[in-house]
Amino acid sequence: MVLAAGASKRLGRPKQLVTFDGRSLLQHAVDKCLPVCRLGVVVVTGAEREAVGETLRGEPALVVHNSAWRDGLASSITTGIAAVPADSKAVLLMLCDQPKLSSAELAQLVSVWSRHPDRVVASRYGATFGAPAIFPRAVFPMLEALRGDRGAKSLIEQLADTILVDLPGAELDIDRPEDLDRLRDSQR
Repeated sequence: MVLAAGASKRLGRPKQLVTFDGRSLLQHAVDKCLPVCRLGVVVVTGAEREAVGETLRGEPALVVHNSAWRDGLASSITTGIAAVPADSKAVLLMLCDQPKLSSAELAQLVSVWSRHPDRVVASRYGATFGAPAIFPRAVFPMLEALRGDRGAKSLIEQLADTILVDLPGAELDIDRPEDLDRLRDSQR
């Protein structure tokens, strides 16, 4: 599940649509998920619904709209969980704004989870941890119980048996104009 519903207020424009290497950040996120998500990719939209949906035209992803996106991140997670295939054993939850994250790093996360399918497996980068993260189906009710602008990180903090995997590519997330500058500088 790729979360792409926010209004990107700090950036001043929809981060989902920011172009990097000729494609939107959202397209990059979907492309990285496809090789490791055999049952498909769910993209949750909200703000800029039409433009975000248009950037995904032709992409092999299920696009679902969170009409309550203004209520915060938790509502997007709930919307996405409702669209996850019934036969999935877990959900890989990721953000659309981590452009340096690689498919190989996602595969590493999936590999660790496949050895521990009853546990949450989350990314560790810099001095923090969070998404992308894999949540087994048994944890879905806890994800659905989140409210407001609380994301899955709060759940990861609560679960003592979460496994953290170093994914340095997840460290750069695009929230402010200076983050875009860092991304462009890293390409030179």
